[in-house]
Amino acid sequence: MKGFVVVSSLKKRGQVTYFIVVGILLVIAVGGFLYFRAQKEKIEAPLEEMDPELLPINTFVKSCLERDLVEGILILGAQGGYIKFPNQIAINPRASLASTQFGNLKIPYWYYEGQNRVPTLQHMEEDLGNYVKENIRFCLRDFEAFSGKFSIDQPLPEDVSVDVRIGEKDVRAELTYPLQIHIGGEDGFHQREKFNL
Repeated sequence: MKGFVVVSSLKKRGQVTYFIVVGILLVIAVGGFLYFRAQKEKIEAPLEEMDPELLPINTFVKSCLERDLVEGILILGAQGGYIKFPNQIAINPRASLASTQFGNLKIPYWYYEGQNRVPTLQHMEEDLGNYVKENIRFCLRDFEAFSGKFSIDQPLPEDVSVDVRIGEKDVRAELTYPLQIHIGGEDGFHQREKFNL
């Protein structure tokens, strides 16, 4: 009888080990499937056909967009989700904590005097877009770096817009900045309007 008990016990352990291995493989397979599906669904900006001479301008505008976007994100994070404060926070010195350790930053109380002041995702996206829109011209500096090779007609401020989307793992931005680019010595012009990150 003892031999039967040992063999039966070994069979049960073998079955348990088998189910554990199958379970681990199943978890890996499902995790891999979900990962690759998420990677496939990522929206990538299609490659645009562009005159190779215009690539430096495109790269320059995108670098300014990225710089201003990163600056805005840092301010947004440091100031509790706000770049510009609503009046109820801006005019009340007790509605926020002043921090001189990192410049003139204010950290608002999200719950103050019975009011919930947590910024919505939409508010943060709009705040960030407005920040980029207000600062992009300072980075571009009238494209003076390209003045020898190009003549660039820039848009009016009301023709500029920035659409920001804050995702779980990234922040995407589309800058509408209509440019008319005249290459020295050529008739006509090239147009560039959208710049994406």
